[in-house]
Amino acid sequence: MSRHVGIFGPGECGKTYAGMELLRQRWLLFRRRAIVLDMNRATWPAHCLVFPDRDAGLAFAWREQGCDLVIDDATGQIYRDPAQNDLFTRIRHQHHTLFVLGHTATMLLPLQRDALGTLLLFRQSPKAIQTWIDEWAEPRIEQAATLNRYEFLHCKKFAAEDGSHLIQKGKFPPP
Repeated sequence: MSRHVGIFGPGECGKTYAGMELLRQRWLLFRRRAIVLDMNRATWPAHCLVFPDRDAGLAFAWREQGCDLVIDDATGQIYRDPAQNDLFTRIRHQHHTLFVLGHTATMLLPLQRDALGTLLLFRQSPKAIQTWIDEWAEPRIEQAATLNRYEFLHCKKFAAEDGSHLIQKGKFPPP
């Protein structure tokens, strides 16, 4: 998994659930602590430190090392804010893995999208799909238009054996 992971899809598709499951797995495998910025105060796994206030959570994250940093709802917490570019360009120097959850590609600036090395794309609108196709130069992303609830495309930059992008379908079990 890359240091920058995007999880995108419409409401009720399974984004937050996917984020929680990934954090559970990473805790079990690596004992990796998690810092979660969640204005909605969802119930995250017990090992997660949840901040409803973005600025307080980010200040904490910049002081820490080696955590999973989750930003739930890029619409409310990032929304094309260039002041958040450091999350995409520098946070890896804290040895954090950044997980950004949002509805569509347009919630992020091009520089922010470009930093994402792994995507979990749930069902996407044609406009969002075209943005991801253009950003990744990957026409297979159009498959995201036909996904059902909890289904996603797992996209990894340059991860295939031949050096191309790896695109695989996946599905989380319903909660």
